[in-house]
Order: sequence, then C-alpha cells, then structure tokens
Amino acid sequence: MKQLLFSLVAMWCFTINAIASAYKEVPIDRLIDSSDLIIKGKVEGKSSQSEDVVIEVQVKKGDEITTHKVDSRIPMTTYTIVVSEVINGKHSAEKIIIKMEGGCGDDGMCLNDSTSYNYVVEDDVVMFLRFNHDNKNYYSTDGSLTAFKISKSNDIYREGEFAYIESNSPIIRKETDGVVLSLDELKIKVKEAQEDE
Repeated sequence: MKQLLFSLVAMWCFTINAIASAYKEVPIDRLIDSSDLIIKGKVEGKSSQSEDVVIEVQVKKGDEITTHKVDSRIPMTTYTIVVSEVINGKHSAEKIIIKMEGGCGDDGMCLNDSTSYNYVVEDDVVMFLRFNHDNKNYYSTDGSLTAFKISKSNDIYREGEFAYIESNSPIIRKETDGVVLSLDELKIKVKEAQEDE
C-alpha cells in the first residue's frame, strides 16, 4: 500500500514538474500578501533526507476535482538560515529552519522539481515564507518564485532560468537571473501593504 501511495505521489510530482517550469507573472504585492513572513539572511546549513510528511493530492473523478491530505515519505531538503532582518511578519529567533520538497533521501530516493531552489551554504537570501501547520515548518510561499538571492548591491534576484506567461496573452517571456527589485524597494512595497490593511 505504501509503495502504491508513493508511486502515485511520485507520478503526481513528475506531472507537476512538467507544468511548473512556467509561471504566471505575479505582482510583488500579491507575493507579499500571500506570505506569513519575509526574511533576509544567510544560509548556514543544508541537508536532505527522506521525511514523513503530510501532502495534498488532487483527485479527479468525472468533472469534479477534490483535494485530500495524505501521509507520505518523500525526500526533503532542510535549510538553516541565520536571520539578519525580518522584513515582514514576526520572528524573534536568530535562525529559522526552512523545508523544501526535493533532494536526496537517506534511502537513496531523489526528487527534483523545477520549482525547487538550490541554495548553497553562505548564500545571501531573501525568502517569502508560509507556515505549514500540518508539518510544523516554514517553506517558500511559491517555490523558486519566492526564494530569492540578494546581490552585494542589495538587488533581489531569482537565480536560474524562468519562463513567465504574461496575463491575458499567449506570450511566454524567458528570464535568466532576473533582478526583481532592490531591497529598499521591497521594504517600501511591504510598508504600503501594511498601511492598506
């Protein structure tokens, strides 16, 4: 039964992988609104192993799609971030643990998804985070779309190749290591979002 469940989850992940390599353009304001916490920090540690987690799967029966939570064991990558600044939200600890689906487990199983981000130790990062109440951990709100690096000149950028689908258009725009905005601009946008609440 567990093997069947894992096979279904793996098939779901690989199906999502084929779709998830292109993103719909999302304004930074919406990314701010959908995050519980935005932090700036430095990657202190990175490890991966297989973990027991609760994941959501969608099942289509006829025209109806339902979402179910299931227990699964999948490879997870754990990042330890030393927090230098909380840009939005509340977090008082010096460090924060971030979990990401993917990586290689201690059982030899590996999972890689196009929405994964590949930070290395010593990377300076800005992350938009949500708290997963089922698994009791923080994760990047929207995978690699909300897992940024920060340059020495305080520009926030996405590393790697991204394809964006423009709203109301069939045009796909490709970007490599695209600068999104500066850290100061992000702080202004966060302040505006707080004033609108």
